[in-house]
Amino acid sequence: METLESKRRTLIATNNDIKRRVEFAKLQGGSASNQVTHWLQEVESMERKVSDTQRDFEQQKNCWKGFFPNYYRRRKISKKSSILIGQVDELITNGKFENGVTEPLPLVTNALPTMPIVGKTAELTRQEIWNYILGTEKPIIGVHGMGGVGKTTIMRNIHNDLSQQSEPKHFDCFIWITVSNDVDVNKLQRKIAKELKIDMEEDDDENDRARKIFNALKRRKKFLLILDDMWKQFDLVEVGIPIPSEENGCKVVLTTRDKGIFGPMQAHAIEVRVLSEDE
Repeated sequence: METLESKRRTLIATNNDIKRRVEFAKLQGGSASNQVTHWLQEVESMERKVSDTQRDFEQQKNCWKGFFPNYYRRRKISKKSSILIGQVDELITNGKFENGVTEPLPLVTNALPTMPIVGKTAELTRQEIWNYILGTEKPIIGVHGMGGVGKTTIMRNIHNDLSQQSEPKHFDCFIWITVSNDVDVNKLQRKIAKELKIDMEEDDDENDRARKIFNALKRRKKFLLILDDMWKQFDLVEVGIPIPSEENGCKVVLTTRDKGIFGPMQAHAIEVRVLSEDE
């Protein structure tokens, strides 16, 4: 029984380590893998079995103060204890999880429905935006123009071409967010979290959400974030978006009717013009 107790303590220590790793992963926007969840459930069940066996042993030991031991019951408990020791050992071995405790990061690369780009002017603008996205000079790009001029169509075509491209892969993650005019920081954070499959708690405040988004995007390394139909400026840090730079290779593209929001966000402005009469 002493061996079983020693194994139980080792299992509890391993279980606590795994739980801490899972909690840390959740703070970074991850979630426990199915294997880890199943293992934790198995450990919980095993703890109950070991406790029941230890209780039976103590009851047997104290029965008539040991003067009239029930040898059949004692052998039965001893056999059960030996089986449990083997099962606990197996759980300890299976609890190493050398490949990590979280699910693989979901790839955010779904193609978006869109129309083809029409006209030479729009195609030239598309190529200009494309070059800046793949270049290193302008990490934040602002696409502006009057309503209905084709900003969203151009960006959806670029998003689809890049995200469906097999080689070379310019980005590890592609996120498209339709912002609209009634979105505040809270709503924008939740939109991004939904795309990244981040679990947000009801009592998470703005800072909690920002931290989870930041960590989730950092784990994905190079990301392309497109914020379509913006009506006002946002502080990227406040939202939880890592500042794109030449060093990290990330890009943020904004589309809007109001070029004025680009200044505070330090976005390089590109105008989408109306098609000419010939087009």
